[in-house]
Amino acid sequence: MKRQYAVVLCLISILALGCNKTKDSTPANIAHVQFLNGCVATGDVYVADSLKTLSGVRGLDYDTATGYLSLAAGAERMMVYINSFGNARPLQTASTTFYANNYYSVFAGGIITNPSFFVTDDDLSAPAQGMAKIRFVNLSADTLSETVIVGSNLLEVHVNTATCTPYHTVIAGKYVIKTYDPAKAGTTDSLLPHTYLADSIYTVALTGRGVDSLDYPRHLTLFLNDPNK
Repeated sequence: MKRQYAVVLCLISILALGCNKTKDSTPANIAHVQFLNGCVATGDVYVADSLKTLSGVRGLDYDTATGYLSLAAGAERMMVYINSFGNARPLQTASTTFYANNYYSVFAGGIITNPSFFVTDDDLSAPAQGMAKIRFVNLSADTLSETVIVGSNLLEVHVNTATCTPYHTVIAGKYVIKTYDPAKAGTTDSLLPHTYLADSIYTVALTGRGVDSLDYPRHLTLFLNDPNK
């Protein structure tokens, strides 16, 4: 009986050590930050934080996002750089406080001669069963106050330039997303039908400008907000 008792105690100790090891191996004081480059005429940019602790930094083409990267939590000055004749120069900066275990997006929009740059706190909590979450961000270089329609449902109104809506829940399914400024003719933009999956989270971004119909046309782009990618 004593031998069995000793074996049980040994197993409990091993399990406890295993649990402690797992806990200790999890990075502490880490926030998660993604970057989306919607700034017209930037070409390839790269991002950094003031303390240079951001992991996974990479070149970021126009109309692309990085996915969520690891960053030490705390007060930070986020910077977007652009290469000019081989010399890196800052494009924009934004200061904010990143809290451990939270998720954030850093958006660059507008045009290189008049860029916008802002940070959002991303609520990646799962939607209700059978639902998806969608938000809209207006990064266009045009001055627009957008109305956003998902299928036949009104998602948001008066979404100004350099503004991001909260996430809205919609029934999972296939939708066309349309945006337009009711006060300005010729500002309607549409995203082709896409199936929005249950338990998934999306960002729809408006980028470009109307006068650059060839090089940087105004259009909508869809991004999946998946913290595991």
